[in-house]
Amino acid sequence: METHDLNILAIDDNRDNLTILKAVVMDRLPEARVLVALDGAQGLDLAFAYDPDVILLDIVMPDMDGYAVCRKLKSDLRLHVIPVVFLTALRTDRESRIKALEAGADGFLSKPFDEVELIAQIMAMVKIKAANRSRALEKQRLAALVGERTRELERELAERRRAEEALRENNSKFLSLADNLPGYMAYINADTLCYEFVNATVVRAFGIPRDRIVGRPVREIIGEDNFRFASRYIDKALSGESTSYENTFNLVAGRRWVQVNYTPVFGEDGRVVSLVMLGYDITERKLTEDIRKTHISFLENLERIDREIKQETDVEKMLWNVVGQVFAIFDCDRAWLFFPCDPDEAYFRIPVEVCRPEFPGAFAHDLDIPTSPDLACHLRQVLASDSPVISMARPEGSMKASLAEQFGMQSKMMIALYPKLGKPWMLGMHQCSSPRIWTEDEQKLFKEIARRVSDGLSSVLFLRELQENEQKFRSTFEQAAVGIAHVSADGRWLRVNNRLCDILGYTREEILQKKFEDITFIDDSNIDFEYMGQILRGEIPTFSIEKRYVRKDGSIVWINLTVSMVLHAAGEPAYFISVIEDISKRKGAEEERSRLQNQLNQAQKMEAIGLLAGGIAHDFNNILAAIIGYADMARDEIKPDINGNLSQVLASANRAKELVRQILSFSRPSAGNWFPVKVQPLVMEALKMLRASIPSTIRIVESIHAQCGSVLADPTQISQIVMNLCSNAFQAMEQTGGILSLALNPVSITRRKSTDDGTLAPGDYVELTVSDTGAGIKSEIVDRIFDPYFTTKEVGEGTGLGLSITQGIVKSYGGAIRVESSVGRGTTFRIYLPCIRDEIREAALSQEIPRGRGNILFVDDEEVLARMGKSMLERLGYSVTACTGSLDALEAFTNDPAGYDLVITDQTMPGMTGMVLARRLLDIRPDLPIILCTGFSTQADEQSVKAVGIRAFALKPLSKTVLSQLVKKILDPDIEALSHRP
Repeated sequence: METHDLNILAIDDNRDNLTILKAVVMDRLPEARVLVALDGAQGLDLAFAYDPDVILLDIVMPDMDGYAVCRKLKSDLRLHVIPVVFLTALRTDRESRIKALEAGADGFLSKPFDEVELIAQIMAMVKIKAANRSRALEKQRLAALVGERTRELERELAERRRAEEALRENNSKFLSLADNLPGYMAYINADTLCYEFVNATVVRAFGIPRDRIVGRPVREIIGEDNFRFASRYIDKALSGESTSYENTFNLVAGRRWVQVNYTPVFGEDGRVVSLVMLGYDITERKLTEDIRKTHISFLENLERIDREIKQETDVEKMLWNVVGQVFAIFDCDRAWLFFPCDPDEAYFRIPVEVCRPEFPGAFAHDLDIPTSPDLACHLRQVLASDSPVISMARPEGSMKASLAEQFGMQSKMMIALYPKLGKPWMLGMHQCSSPRIWTEDEQKLFKEIARRVSDGLSSVLFLRELQENEQKFRSTFEQAAVGIAHVSADGRWLRVNNRLCDILGYTREEILQKKFEDITFIDDSNIDFEYMGQILRGEIPTFSIEKRYVRKDGSIVWINLTVSMVLHAAGEPAYFISVIEDISKRKGAEEERSRLQNQLNQAQKMEAIGLLAGGIAHDFNNILAAIIGYADMARDEIKPDINGNLSQVLASANRAKELVRQILSFSRPSAGNWFPVKVQPLVMEALKMLRASIPSTIRIVESIHAQCGSVLADPTQISQIVMNLCSNAFQAMEQTGGILSLALNPVSITRRKSTDDGTLAPGDYVELTVSDTGAGIKSEIVDRIFDPYFTTKEVGEGTGLGLSITQGIVKSYGGAIRVESSVGRGTTFRIYLPCIRDEIREAALSQEIPRGRGNILFVDDEEVLARMGKSMLERLGYSVTACTGSLDALEAFTNDPAGYDLVITDQTMPGMTGMVLARRLLDIRPDLPIILCTGFSTQADEQSVKAVGIRAFALKPLSKTVLSQLVKKILDPDIEALSHRP
């Protein structure tokens, strides 16, 4: 039946219920027509007028309740075939259902109803009505035909002898009529119980020709089992009483339900001479009845599950009750819940398991059980399906043998549950006693139960989480490390936590008697009102500001206030949530943090300058190397009167070399390489650099004693001390001008002497004094001048690290610093550096230029330096191969590894550095002597190159004297003993 032919009558005394019901039906069945009645009498009138396909009937109504209306409908010959479904809010107990069925109801639904279930009921009832009406019409038609034919037969039998000819003529008519009947028809001899006649329907049903049926016993045609069942009805008909029964027959069309009617035919003597058998195929009706019974059972089982879910709020009890109902409904051997249904989890648990005594559970409850690979594979299969997953343990089944053995089962059915909180669960059943086949109806019921359990589980878990969240909120609110308050829209404190009481110094009761503006510092009040107004108008969702509160004791506390609005369900403002953080300490530290950040930025700038200085030093040293090298060689070739000029060139170039070293020492402080040094030349060199940068308004006065002893120190650090102190003195007089005095004198201390950073032990010292005539240092900050980053200079004038670094260097040498300062009169720093007890005389570099013989591979990417090195070494007697690329040098050496006695290579070269080249050469010939040279490199020093196997490390620029002595030192002095070459 199409939906546009569907008429539905709804009878309910509640107009709202009818409106909702009509809306639901029209939404699901848009072309159906829904008739409504507010009482039973009106409903009966509409039923007579429109002959509806389904009647939805309320039970409790005035004047005539639903039971009375149903009985009137079922008692009427026209209306009794219309299916009636009770739709009521009454408690659906067993008595109500029995009473409804006694009244003739075809279905029963509880309010509030499930829309899908309601529509399913309606469509099922439409089919029932169609079947009922078809059966009734067919029965009436057949009964009329049988009655008419029976009367005709009786008249024919009575007149047989008088009208045999007429009988033969009518016989043909009867055969045609009988053959066109939709039902089964046969005449059976009362004495022999053999067929005397069968119609065409019987012939088609059994698939046997008519002439092979007529004359044969009924037993042979319908089968022994059916005949045994029919015998008591046949005997009753032979006794003269019409009988009927229903049974299944194996026909050509398959197993069919048939209603069989036997009517006795009497002879003239009153004896039964034959039986008229009329049969009707009632398979469809039976199927409809089975569907109805199955549906009722389906609804009753779901109601059992719903009852367990709704009446229990404790999740554990609810799950035990539900699994118990599943166990009873499906009559299985074991029902259980599994959590989590996650193949990636290492463990799982079985929190609920209900079993038969002969098939105990496989695991103890709520213990962690490892997830096996086979089980993980099975879990993925369950999660991938939205329907129950069935597994059988038979050889041709889908169950893993390990799982079948582990759980002791022959078949199982499982389905995933998806509560709205947490990971999936799994509901399952085991059949251990036999390989059970789970029917389609059982699978459908199991799936619906799983859906409802998922919903119930979600509800209970939501409730439990809500309770836990409420407890967490209370704990968080009271134990929070910041102040929290609920404030009304008019500014009253509604709720405050302990931390807010601590911040403000009030008790909880005292705060709740105030408004927030009562404790707000007067200058900060307007800020709150402005932002709160914006929140109330919906312009902003929240705001965060820094402001001041006045504590109970009158003191001021700085706080960070974050405010947001909580709304009622209707969207109206409920109250403000304020989070108050005490930031008094942070506010005090912000200024200090800002100053330190500026100092850090300055230090990072110095680091960048250091990187730049390194790059400049490398290129500049290469330039100086060419100048010094070629000038050195030129002195050997020119006249003595010009030699003096070249000596000046070399002296200037060497001063430039030292200048580069000084720049690097200031831009890249090193860990220090201590050895005995004279301080005088270092101080003089530093002064030369300072004179270029100090304006003429500042006069430099120096006094350097020539007899100062040696100290154990790093020359670059000594230079750094002089530069730091002189820079501070210059900056103190930069605006006004003045005198910068620097003195270096030997001193002997006979008893302990106090200094600003400790005491000096008795002994010989070098005293470095740096004085200025500037503004001086205030007495209250003198003790802090050596603190890192402490400075009195304006932003951009210094990092505040100079004096701290100076103090660290001096103390590492075992020395001390003393400060003398007067405001308006200047400052004097005195540095004491201990002298070495046994003075080590610095050996003067020998001016001897040794010559030699041997093959040298000289590598430098600067072509001018490569040519210079080749020329310089060849003048010393060596054979030199010069390469301007590391890859070319590697190729030359690879072609003749034994042909070279020494390799001299630059470090910084494109393609391959000198260090990498040295490793490659030593891989080929481990005993090869190598000298590594560099103008500047952060990757190579004397220690790192010797670790690789390089014999010597030299810094550019190299003079001919230094280079000749370095080569002589590396090679055996006896050149004749070098390796012999063919």
